[in-house]
Parts: sequence; structure tokens; C-alpha cells
Amino acid sequence: MPDSSTGNAAFWMRPISFKNIVRVLHLVSERPSPLTAKDLDDLVRTTAAVTTHGGTPPSRTTLYHYRNTMLRLGLLVRNGRTVAIQGREKHVRELLARPFHPDRSLDSQARELLAELVIQQHDCRSVFFDLFMNGVADYRLADFRNTGGSVIWLRPQTGDMATTVLLRNERNGEHRDLCSASQIKSVLYGVRYWARDELGLIDEFFQEGRGAIMYPLSTSRHTSVETIISDITERIEDKSDQWTTLAITNMLVDCCERKHRPVSLLHHAISKLYKDHPGRVLLVPTSSSLATLTASSKQREAFILRSYYQDQFARYVSHLRMHNSLKERLYAH
Repeated sequence: MPDSSTGNAAFWMRPISFKNIVRVLHLVSERPSPLTAKDLDDLVRTTAAVTTHGGTPPSRTTLYHYRNTMLRLGLLVRNGRTVAIQGREKHVRELLARPFHPDRSLDSQARELLAELVIQQHDCRSVFFDLFMNGVADYRLADFRNTGGSVIWLRPQTGDMATTVLLRNERNGEHRDLCSASQIKSVLYGVRYWARDELGLIDEFFQEGRGAIMYPLSTSRHTSVETIISDITERIEDKSDQWTTLAITNMLVDCCERKHRPVSLLHHAISKLYKDHPGRVLLVPTSSSLATLTASSKQREAFILRSYYQDQFARYVSHLRMHNSLKERLYAH
């Protein structure tokens, strides 16, 4: 388990765009000879293959992180002072065989090819993905998606631990302590960002009392809005007051975390239920200040609010109320 005593060699990941990585890969493949680091940097700058969020040219540090990531993932190979396409790597050949459209997002197959490279990379496994696997050392992408467990991350707020981030597997207690800015940036804003935002490997939500919950996403064809609606309505109870109230946070656990489904799918299901069954489905809003009562910063507030469903009036919804007749109505249809 990498920690501060082993140095920061394993913590090289940084927040980058995998769409840009594929763009650079195609550019390098079009060049007949190996490139020096300077050649590659000049190529990226002149073709505007990589830009910052503000639209400005990338710095030398940013270009280094792109080059380093491509080398670490096996997309490029180093030979002395030059780099070239790793042509013997099956994933590289398949990525280059797929058409690249600068104005479109990466398609699902390209993301899966990149996800396989990331999850096979030793450092990425050691500092992040191994935590999800409940002690299983030999696993592939499909194993991670279908059998991986949840990992909680939080920032202890007392004593000398104030700058530490703790990642912990709830099932077996295995954990990682990120004790430096470099480690936190590499794991939280590097490989976690890749897995969640770039590659669709994990999703995440916040639950009071547990922390930020990360869990693997399945690619099952049975994952749909309709299946989540069915899961929700199965929880309608037969009781005298004729209404069933469900907390959104509990639905996130039952419908998303435990079944490896994305949070956005639950939000779409709630939206469809509310739209299709007026009067039988009610939304219970809460104030943003109450929802973020325990947050210690603006960034933390924004993170917590991401887990709440927002209706068409931008209200944060904490509970869903359903009339008991809804269950019978849906099953009749």
C-alpha cells in the first residue's frame, strides 16, 4: 500500500481529458518518425490538440502530464530521448482504428478501451482501484464493474489529520491515508476524476453519517429508467394513510449504489414519475442551507448538493411521496 514512507513515485496522476489524449494519439500516429518531447509539445501546441478550460494554450507542466500519462498507460513508448506509438498494444491499435471527431465526446467503446488501460496500470490499481475489490488481487475491468464494493472518502477535521484524506472500504476496513497535497491531487483529482467523469467507471454521492460514497458502475443492459421506476414503486407500502414517503438518500443506496447504477438514472426516473403521474407523486423540497448544514466550505456545499434531485424550479428535493394507488396503476399498465 503506497504511503508517505514510500515517496510519491506512485502518485503521478493528474486531471486531464481522455478525449485530448486520443486526439494526441492520432496526431502522433500521423508522423512518420519518433518525436522528442519538444517535438511532441510543439505538435500539440500548433494543432491546438490540448487547451485549458479558459481556452489558452497549455503550459509545459500540462503537456508533461499528458505525455507522462500516455507513457504510463502504454499508449506511447520511450526510446532514449524520443517517444513513439506503442504499435504492439492491442488497445492502441483499436483506438486508432476508430474515427475521431473533435466536436464529439468519446464513444462508449473508446472509453472502455481507455478504462481497461487505466484499471490495468499498476499504480492506479495500487492507490485506488484495489480498495474497491475486497482483497481480490486478480481482477479485470468486468470484475471491477460487477463485483467491486463501495469506498468512502472523507476529510478528518481534527488535530494533525486536518489535511489528510481517508479512503476506506466499508466491507473489510482496508484504507488509504492521503497525507500530502501531491497524493490528494493524484488520487482525488486525478484517478478518481478519470474514473468518475472521464471513463464512467464509478459514480459518487454524499450521505450524512457515511461521507462521500464511491461505487463501481455496471454496463448491464438491464440498467434503465424503467427498471429504477420499478424498484421505486415496489417500495410503496399498503397502509392506512395511503401515502409512502421515501428519502432520496436511501433511494441512492438501494437503487444506485447496491445495483451499480448511475445517480443520474435515479434522477431521470424521479423526473419521469413526477411528470407522468401528477397528483400521485409529490416532491418534498428542502433548503440548500439545511441540506449543507455540516459542510465546512463552499466546495463541500456544492459537492453535497450534487446528490440531491433538483426539480424544474431548481428546488433541492429530499423526499419523494407516492400515493398507494400508483403501484396498482403502473402494474395494470
